[in-house]
Amino acid sequence: MIYNIYLILKNFKKEFYSFFFKSLTSFFIRSKIKILSIIDYGEMIFFKKNNKRLFSIIFYCNKILLIKILKLFNLKKESISFFIVLKKKINFYIENIFKIKNFLSQKFLILPSIINKINYKLQKKICKIIKILRIFGVIPNTLNKYIKKIKKILC
Repeated sequence: MIYNIYLILKNFKKEFYSFFFKSLTSFFIRSKIKILSIIDYGEMIFFKKNNKRLFSIIFYCNKILLIKILKLFNLKKESISFFIVLKKKINFYIENIFKIKNFLSQKFLILPSIINKINYKLQKKICKIIKILRIFGVIPNTLNKYIKKIKKILC
């Protein structure tokens, strides 16, 4: 199955990133995981206003190897500030993040009464989507209070 990992690495020197990816690709080769692509989006500004680097790794593997990769990333907490594994690509959204931020700041209105009528499984999915959008910096800071109200209702 094809998976997409999005890594947000803390700010280090360029040599660190090359060493990190050399060791990561050697792990993938030893585990017989096929790497389809690695994309460096460069430094991006997130909500905490720290510049961090965003990388996308698209690879093909089975679930057992995916669990090993997740354990590896959990061990590297000093260098990885956040990672997420998805089955679908969100590259389009990351590449157009500034356009999406402007659009959402103008049009992002969700009524809590409508959200209350959504069944529980959808509420969990919406809550996860909101958390991911906040981490990637897609939802602007002006909506923080509104998002907290939504989280109280959903989560």
